[in-house]
Amino acid sequence: MAGGYGAFDDPYVYPGTSVLRNKLDIRDAKALESFEVEISRLRSWERLPEGNFDPAHYCAVHRHLFGDVYAWAGQYRTVRIAKGETVFCYPENIPAQMEALFGGIEGGTRFRDVTPEEFVTRLAGFLAELNAIHPFREGNGRTQLSFAGLIGAAFDQPLQLRRVSPRTFLPAMVASFAGDLGPLTGRCGCCGVDVSPGGGNGALGRRRVWVTSVRAIKQGSVTRLRQRSRANSVGTYFPELIHVRLFFPISIQ
Repeated sequence: MAGGYGAFDDPYVYPGTSVLRNKLDIRDAKALESFEVEISRLRSWERLPEGNFDPAHYCAVHRHLFGDVYAWAGQYRTVRIAKGETVFCYPENIPAQMEALFGGIEGGTRFRDVTPEEFVTRLAGFLAELNAIHPFREGNGRTQLSFAGLIGAAFDQPLQLRRVSPRTFLPAMVASFAGDLGPLTGRCGCCGVDVSPGGGNGALGRRRVWVTSVRAIKQGSVTRLRQRSRANSVGTYFPELIHVRLFFPISIQ
């Protein structure tokens, strides 16, 4: 298993390990996972890339979320991957399948002027197909959700993505792979309209420069990655990094 997936002749990992090659050269799987989760969370609260809701736009979102971690962020994978008994789209078929899927939503207009019920039905179908393609070596689920948030915001169906629970969302994705869209449609419906303080696409709250967290990783400690900036009374965290391109290039001693 590499990065949570079973892969075949995987050039993405360090030799003899299941750890994905990364820009910080982190060789510990748990430390890499912690860093990846935190930095992608931070990036998700920045303004996400604008685009035409096409494959290039989707790749730009992945690059935005994971470009601090992986050199191949935003690029289709070149290796076959599976998770459990689920085998995802073969890499040689990814470009054609992505073009077909995104062509079907017609630049996102398939989500325009529909009821909330129809919106979540169409969104669930789109996410199910996108999950089956799984175009990237890592970070597919988080990119799916961020892109869903962009769609919702663009077509007046803003989503409350903080309501997403991996405990229920992941089984819904598995069911969708087998052709049952009911659970996934229900999970999308539970996201509802985002009425939370600071909901939507943008970064809010206090600035926190995360050099100390990077140094903590290099020194073998991941506890500092759990630091947050509390931004409002309901305890939602909104780290702000709009004007700071962190981690590269920096020198950690």
